[in-house]
Amino acid sequence: MILYTIGDSWTYGTELENPKEECYPYLLSKKLKCDLVNEAQPAASNDWMFRKSIEWITKSDISNIHTFIVGWSHFNRREEQFQFYHGGELEDMINSRGDNNPMEKIISKNFANLRLQAIKTFTYIYTLQEILKKNNIKYIFYFPWDDVLLQDKWYDETIKSDVHDIYLRIDRDYCIGPRLGNKQITDRISPKLNSLHPNKEEHEFIAKKLQEFISLGDKRYRWEEVARRKK
Repeated sequence: MILYTIGDSWTYGTELENPKEECYPYLLSKKLKCDLVNEAQPAASNDWMFRKSIEWITKSDISNIHTFIVGWSHFNRREEQFQFYHGGELEDMINSRGDNNPMEKIISKNFANLRLQAIKTFTYIYTLQEILKKNNIKYIFYFPWDDVLLQDKWYDETIKSDVHDIYLRIDRDYCIGPRLGNKQITDRISPKLNSLHPNKEEHEFIAKKLQEFISLGDKRYRWEEVARRKK
């Protein structure tokens, strides 16, 4: 069986001494006794994750997938010319990435649009959900940083009119994070700690919580039962 994972630096294991064997996907694969395919890349954008997920599903033998995990990233990241860019407002980009990348500046100055990026991400989430369900692939959508599906003030004022019909069709039973139990990893992360990524112990914690989520029972992955339960 295969555990397939895709995401950004959190799923890749950035800042770990041995990312390949200390990241939560590897640790989870050992708990599940699965082979691992981890296609995560640092700074990856949601549009790239969606694209690569579809490519992998269509090119691979999906009959032996144990679980398909997507660690969704920030709205504002984007893929251009097969490279990743911050994609947010110019000031935010400079604060987080510096002022030494001309293409970053061009994109942030001329094309930054958080509203559009958020709308696209909701579309990616729903579309990939339906493709996974149609192919009977067990999946988890993990949100490490932000509760993307939170209906907060920004949601109500900015994107609700565009995405709420999509939002209502996203199956929250298969979404988890950023809070795992009573702990949120981002509570620890700050510039004072000189780190923007989980440490080794936190990757172990994430793997443990995702295993618990998976082990809730096979009924979680019986789509017809889920549909009946919602009627």
